[in-house]
Amino acid sequence: MLPLYWDNKGKYQRLYELLRNLIPDQGTCSVDRPALEKLRKAGNCYYDLYNNGLCNHASEFRVVFGFSGRPIVAKNFNHHAMQTAVEKMIDGFIMAAAKEILTNMNITEDLSTIDTNPDAFEMLNLAVDAYVKRFLD
Repeated sequence: MLPLYWDNKGKYQRLYELLRNLIPDQGTCSVDRPALEKLRKAGNCYYDLYNNGLCNHASEFRVVFGFSGRPIVAKNFNHHAMQTAVEKMIDGFIMAAAKEILTNMNITEDLSTIDTNPDAFEMLNLAVDAYVKRFLD
């Protein structure tokens, strides 16, 4: 079975959870964070895909993911093909948002091993903490 973010087992699950701390509970992300905003929108569409079969965010899904955004009828849903495409795109949105945050912090880091390299993850964790602290001070 494909590891899904829906099951809290996505490829970059820990990184996604860390980035979600930067996404506001309501409203949009800061205009200088377009990749984080895209991740926010993708997360909303992702939730609607698995929770409601895209009954609420079908048109936004099409814009964010770039393919069919019509509500899904269970008998016509190719779960594996759709899940594979969506999970890969979520991976890309997560990496883009992480790179955006690191670039803003003037940190250069290879993120390709973020989930297997504890040092890389800890470095990103510290960077995100510092980023958030900027706004709290």
